[in-house]
Amino acid sequence: MKRKIAHKEAALPGSAASSSTVPLASVALGTVAGGLVGAAVGKVVGGTNGSAAKWATAGALAGGALSLRPSPSLEMPQVVDYLQKNLGAKTTAYLTGLDDDSLVGCWAHGTAQPEEVEGHRLWSAFEATRTLVEAYDALTARSWFMGMNPTFEDQSPARVLRNSNTPETWGEIVLAAREFAET
Repeated sequence: MKRKIAHKEAALPGSAASSSTVPLASVALGTVAGGLVGAAVGKVVGGTNGSAAKWATAGALAGGALSLRPSPSLEMPQVVDYLQKNLGAKTTAYLTGLDDDSLVGCWAHGTAQPEEVEGHRLWSAFEATRTLVEAYDALTARSWFMGMNPTFEDQSPARVLRNSNTPETWGEIVLAAREFAET
């Protein structure tokens, strides 16, 4: 996949989204710490040819992703409920790989749990959606997920997420949403 995101080197760890909870504040702290460590490594390894910025970016993403630890502050039903409210049940089902949205309601009510890969997709979708809703609104988030995106070779982020089984791609979805929110 041709990438237009400068942060390509970093990825979410495979275990980041398997938990049913996430502390949102610790992601920010991990991002800052990761960025500082990454910048230091870049200066030592690459000198001043731009490697420090690249390493800082990779470190920030990795630091933020590694901060995703279990917490009683947010559980999977809350994550799914948030996605349903902001993206809709059909879009939430689609990006997780489901063909029918009835299971999404069960996840939101806590009567069923998503499979591991579905959980990863939900966490990534949640982080991306939250970023977009905070920067714009739910309609923009829904449009971003379903629209063609040059970052992903004109595929929609929802389709990329649906077809992905790799932590790298899950992280790229979140990064692309953050970059879009910053514009």
